[in-house]
Amino acid sequence: MAIDVGAAAIGRTYTNTISTNTYVDATGPASGSGTITAGGIWLAASSSSDIWIGTFSNVGNDLTCRDSESIGDIASGSEIPFAGVDIIVVANDHIGAYCKSGTATIERDISIGDGNWYKAGNCIDADYTGSFSFASGRVQSLHGTGTEGGAAGQPTMRRWGGVPGMVYTGRRSW
Repeated sequence: MAIDVGAAAIGRTYTNTISTNTYVDATGPASGSGTITAGGIWLAASSSSDIWIGTFSNVGNDLTCRDSESIGDIASGSEIPFAGVDIIVVANDHIGAYCKSGTATIERDISIGDGNWYKAGNCIDADYTGSFSFASGRVQSLHGTGTEGGAAGQPTMRRWGGVPGMVYTGRRSW
């Protein structure tokens, strides 16, 4: 089954500067767990050479970047598709973007989305955790698609097997 996360990468009225802040969209949480392999982004302006896309889990306004990958140099002025990425996503994760080199602004609208989180600086490296600010009603032009592949990133009993010193007795000890 296909995974979808984020909102359509279309021309919008306003912008967010993703070279000064990491932005994560609350609109369109991930529809499943697996891997993001492609998507699209619409930049209003760009002189970048390193746009990064990531997936984030949240508890309130505390976000953790689950996984991220560079999509490289992205042109501005229209929807730019990206492919060839391998970004882990879990159901209900959110998609975000940051420009690590150069400058870039992503298209967004107000009053039609579920809002977005933002935090100054590079917060898109895997396992980054921090408290973000939230702006309600916003939506940004960034989406990802992929394929389901089980509960990506979730522990399973099979993964626990073979851990040195760990013995499964069949009884709960907690």
